[in-house]
Amino acid sequence: IRRSHYLLAFRGSRPIAYVGWAECYEKVVKAWMERGYSPTYQECVGGNCGVLISFVSPGNAVTMQLIRQLRRLHPDRPFYFMREYADGRKRNSSVINRLFGPREKR
Repeated sequence: IRRSHYLLAFRGSRPIAYVGWAECYEKVVKAWMERGYSPTYQECVGGNCGVLISFVSPGNAVTMQLIRQLRRLHPDRPFYFMREYADGRKRNSSVINRLFGPREKR
């Protein structure tokens, strides 16, 4: 939150969803995703990529609204995330960049 890299969704006056990200350079993103590197605060305040750090949403519709807004704010920045499953498996992805056509990136 200190970096102002976040979005909130509200239902009425109640917050119902949150996404927070870091803005890093690609080499930092790769180190984080491939080797579990923990970037410093300074490494997360600027760069050519975004990394979703936290995401809380009550369902797919709200999730998609947050992702669309994120893409509108940063149409040319690739965003990455790591999904962790309850059984300990992890999966790296950059799907957010492929979800929307050119019209929705504006």
